[in-house]
This record gives sequence, C-alpha cells and structure tokens, in this order.
Amino acid sequence: MPIDQAQLIETLKAMQAVYDPKTTSVRTGKVIQPLHEYCAYELRRTTNSGRSLPTEFIHPAPPSTAGEAKRRIKAAITKQPKRLRILGAYMPKEVDVALVPPNSGPLLAVSCKSQMSSIVKNTINRFEEYVGDATNLHTRFSMLVFGFVMLVPVVAETWSAGKPTPGLRRIGALLERSNAREKSDEPPGGYDASALLFIDFSTKPPKLMPYPDPKTQPLLRIENFFDRLVSLYFDRNQFV
Repeated sequence: MPIDQAQLIETLKAMQAVYDPKTTSVRTGKVIQPLHEYCAYELRRTTNSGRSLPTEFIHPAPPSTAGEAKRRIKAAITKQPKRLRILGAYMPKEVDVALVPPNSGPLLAVSCKSQMSSIVKNTINRFEEYVGDATNLHTRFSMLVFGFVMLVPVVAETWSAGKPTPGLRRIGALLERSNAREKSDEPPGGYDASALLFIDFSTKPPKLMPYPDPKTQPLLRIENFFDRLVSLYFDRNQFV
C-alpha cells in the first residue's frame, strides 16, 4: 500500500530542524529520532491481504492516527530515544523499532542509521557495523524480518554537478548487496529489506532525491520498504 507521503515530509522537516553538518548534532541521534516514529507509524498502517501486524507488540507503540504521528514526529527531536534491548547471538543490540510478542523473540525489527559526515571515508567501516548487526540478530533469530533504513544527505561527497558521486554509487551498491534476504536460511549478514533515504536538506521542505543508480531504485525505495517487511512477516509467521 502507498506510504503516507505527508508524514514522510513531516519526518524530513523535523530532521531538518536539528540537522547542522558543521556541528556534532548529527552524532547525538536527534536527527534520526523522527524516523523511528515514522517507521512505527507505517508498520501500523501497512497491511498484507487485509491483515495487519499485531501493533500492540510494536516498540515504540505506533501512533494511531496521522495527527498523532505528526505530533510525535515533531516532538521526537526533543526526547531521548527509548530503544529496545535484544540479546543477540554475540552481544546485546539496541533496536530502534521492533515487534516482539511476549511468547517469542523478535519477529520484525527496523534499524535506522545515518551517514552525515565523512561519508565516503567511513563507508566501509559503517557497512561492517551494519552487517555485524544483522549477523548478530539473525544468527540467534533466523526467522527475524530485519529491515534497514539508511539516511544520506546531499553534500559535496554525494552529489556534484547534478549527478551522484562515485561515493554515493558505492553506498547504493553496498546497500543493494545487503538487501532482499527472502528466506530464513540465507546468510545472516543480509537484511530482509533495505531502503535508502537520500535527502537534500537545503530546500524547504527537504527533498527526497533520485537514487544513485536506476537499477537499484526498485529495491531501495522507501515506498516499497514497509510492504516488503510486512509481506515477509506473514510469509514466515503463517499461523498468527
């Protein structure tokens, strides 16, 4: 089903309010916090063949209306994030958004990350972390549907002369490789669905930019992300 574009714009506007590449604001977590609320909201909205996720088990508790979502997205930049701590195969992991029924381990989770400064320089190191997170959780919870959303801004490192830079293309290629783990017995280091948010924060409201390579667009579009997660959830949990 279509995502709520209006709430996505509200999310980007909330991020823009605290985004300052010249300061350490990008490292405090405030920039990414509105995205947690947005993801929880979309998981509540998204259905598959008329079926909805058991939203009472989603953390954080998802907004029930568009109005509530708008308020919580805007307020997220002023609050400390309350992530859920999950014991992985190798270490505990704090997860941004998760569906965890009381009679099982995590069945669905979303990790939201950003690369806001020294983007090209740190790309490989950051992707090693991302693959490690997936390996840690999938090794213990092989049935987990694990989604990954990456936020990258338009800066000189990613966009030049109206075109994506080689650095951004590399990020897109790495994301594509970690995407689409459709079966629970596939390598644990992959994500079941990934999305790239490439954002121009210099405009008002912020603008969702084209993807670095048209070939990667279908699999990395945020518009398809939640449908894929929910579809996989019901494929793997046929008796819920």
